[in-house]
Amino acid sequence: MRLGLDFDGTIASWSGAMDRWLREEVGRPLDRDRNVVEQVTRAQLQTMVGAILGTDLTLAMTPEDEALEVMARLAREHELLVITARHDHEATFAAQWLEHHGAPIREVVSTGRALKADACRRLGVDVLLDDSAEHLRPLSDGATVPVLFRARFGNRAPQPPFVHIVEHWREFETLCGRLGEASGRDAPAPGAGTTPADAG
Repeated sequence: MRLGLDFDGTIASWSGAMDRWLREEVGRPLDRDRNVVEQVTRAQLQTMVGAILGTDLTLAMTPEDEALEVMARLAREHELLVITARHDHEATFAAQWLEHHGAPIREVVSTGRALKADACRRLGVDVLLDDSAEHLRPLSDGATVPVLFRARFGNRAPQPPFVHIVEHWREFETLCGRLGEASGRDAPAPGAGTTPADAG
């Protein structure tokens, strides 16, 4: 299968870069047990996000738990693409991060803030893993299986029934195995082996 993987908040965690930015710009570390929106003003958040996306602060991002290990195993049987909503110049920093960490990615595709459904269709992506439900909801036609990565501070809102939900990378790996077995047949129901899509 061809797997599309989001970068920010899915492969790479924001925590390392946010911690570095807060230490340098605000003079205090990130409290990793609280959501960052509780620790900064809206203006600070916008400045921080811009700095992380568009500078080598991206390289301070830490891998999500088990992301690199699972990606290495998935790459033995599947083609991995990163599909990011970053602009092209921001995506170059993501590509550097992936190369630095030895991630087995065939290509990094930038949508420049556009939703990812068109890129998935154009690239023939079978599965899209993303931490933003906004990018997954347009994938209701079944051509690409949408999977919501909902780790730690992820989106807890109810999701459409066609969206699979995983809490960690190993769960995504299991789902890909099931989808691979079902190739040429109907994909398993979104609740099969994953958190029910309508869980709160």
